[in-house]
Amino acid sequence: MNIESLFRRFIRQGLCLVAALFLIGLLVMRVWYLNEMLTPLIVSAVFALVVYAAYGMVWRRVASRSPEQLPTFFTAVSGFRLLLSLAVMLSIILPPRERRSCPSSWCLLCSTSR
Repeated sequence: MNIESLFRRFIRQGLCLVAALFLIGLLVMRVWYLNEMLTPLIVSAVFALVVYAAYGMVWRRVASRSPEQLPTFFTAVSGFRLLLSLAVMLSIILPPRERRSCPSSWCLLCSTSR
């Protein structure tokens, strides 16, 4: 398989995975009446789609230009994804006091308290 077809397959699988998990989250939200879970679902779906798209595009470039650097790339992406998720989480949890709204689902999602 060539790089371009692997890239397209990765993006398609990522989109399907994020859509399926989002729909499962909506189902759970409706069954157990967890209406405050909608915003975290949307944020995590958008985050996952952006990360999948960026990861796929950078992988395609690295794989085509220097395939011997792929192990380093996989390690770096894992660390970058962790730091990016922490930045997103903290930007939602720690706004200024007058704008703060911390529904219980955000607190559960982030495993932190006020």
